[in-house]
Amino acid sequence: MPDRTDTIAGVDANHDGVRDDIEAWIARLPDNEEQKYWLGRVHTAVTNSMLVDVKDEYALREVANDITLTTDCQMDAYPPDTLLGYHRGAEIEKLTVNTRARKKAYRRFNASQNGTVSFSYPHEACIRP
Repeated sequence: MPDRTDTIAGVDANHDGVRDDIEAWIARLPDNEEQKYWLGRVHTAVTNSMLVDVKDEYALREVANDITLTTDCQMDAYPPDTLLGYHRGAEIEKLTVNTRARKKAYRRFNASQNGTVSFSYPHEACIRP
């Protein structure tokens, strides 16, 4: 069941940075552990973008860089000759930003990025802790 609580972060009972409903969705996928790991990281990055103070330029840059890194690494975890990585990433974003309050917060972050420049990370940057 999707988390539709009034909070932006949602319910994360085990405090691992991934909302419980998203964690359950990822666990049900047939994807390998590397792919699942990066899907969770993308979710966390998107969640952080909804929570960031848009008046703090340093924090905005950190969150934007994390979204770029996790998205690049998530895409690299899937075979390049398929669209599966793209579809999984789009689904994580949709599931993460699933309430009116979350959509508003995500739009606020994205609007703050207007006019900024981002870059892609090399595959070597995709190191799991």
